[in-house]
Amino acid sequence: MPEARKPGCPFCGDISPGVVVYDDPLVYAIVSQRPINDYHVLVIPKHHYEQFIDLPDPLAAHLFVVAKHLSHAVRQVRPMDAICHLSDDDITGAGYNLVRHYKLHIIPRHVGDRVVINWNRDPDPGEAARSALAAEIRSALAKLGMPEGGLPAAGGAEQRTTSTK
Repeated sequence: MPEARKPGCPFCGDISPGVVVYDDPLVYAIVSQRPINDYHVLVIPKHHYEQFIDLPDPLAAHLFVVAKHLSHAVRQVRPMDAICHLSDDDITGAGYNLVRHYKLHIIPRHVGDRVVINWNRDPDPGEAARSALAAEIRSALAKLGMPEGGLPAAGGAEQRTTSTK
């Protein structure tokens, strides 16, 4: 079990009630103190977890359902061209996360907002290379105990077939 509150963590401390947009026993959401754009919201677990993979599955599912509803609400109050749902696990401590407490960002985007996410994508390496990578990941999933056919769909979740594209 993680620490309920980690000393010195700003997300484990007291949060000004005025900036809270959502609060339940597991997660809360606030307007970002250092927003990328107006209405930039952070969805944060109340217990201290540093990385996405540290979240217990029920908490991860809950956090994403809350984020889905918050994303819908932000769309109602802010005209936008796009919305970004983003989180980073700073695995090596290279500075990808300013605060080492897991959070999911909901960031409204609009043309001309000066935010640059340059994916710097390489060309398609081809199906054989992608298949080799997929085999490595499937092997790692098996070692982690993921069932061959995947996890059962959550109640009411639609199932879809996969494509190679």
